[in-house]
Amino acid sequence: MLGLSAVPLLPLAGQVLLPGLPTAWLVSDPRYCAAISDLLAQPPAQRWLAFPRIAPGWECDDGCAPPLLPIVSAARLVHVHALRDGAYHIVVVGDGRWHLDEQPSARPYRVAQLVRLPDMPLDDATVARVRAAVCRLVHRPAAIDDEIACLLDPEQYSPSLVLDRLAALSLVDPDLRQRYLECGSIDERLQLIGGVDSSCGGLAALN
Repeated sequence: MLGLSAVPLLPLAGQVLLPGLPTAWLVSDPRYCAAISDLLAQPPAQRWLAFPRIAPGWECDDGCAPPLLPIVSAARLVHVHALRDGAYHIVVVGDGRWHLDEQPSARPYRVAQLVRLPDMPLDDATVARVRAAVCRLVHRPAAIDDEIACLLDPEQYSPSLVLDRLAALSLVDPDLRQRYLECGSIDERLQLIGGVDSSCGGLAALN
């Protein structure tokens, strides 16, 4: 799949979704609840959305739409639980790297066309470095549980996907996560991950 059209955008100021792992969110803003409701009316294969980061340093009090960083991980909506107050608990899985081009929207939320960025090939030496990074994380005391460790097995999953999952677990700072997402160099991605303490994210909120 090379492109997606009219993808709902749920902008975030201080968080960045990375590819590879399920992530839970609380959606309570009426605009974004409308986006989830609209997605639920679509077949499961068409339930795509994106969480672009609001450009750092942006401040505006006149109600104008904030500028968005153009590189995102598209998110597949894989689980939804409706709450009594109209909010939703959702689970999404980030998938790849995409460039967004915002489109006019007739709905209360913003939408964009997403174009997938090409994956970078990994040579044997880089694959070996990914395996070594996995070993360091898996053998760190109390770092991750067995279920997550299975998702980091480079024998079962592509090394590129494993590298993204390592980043999702290890990088907490949103600037580092956005830098990882935008990075065109596998070496730089590995350097960003190396030496960072792992931290599994919890439930985020879209207020």
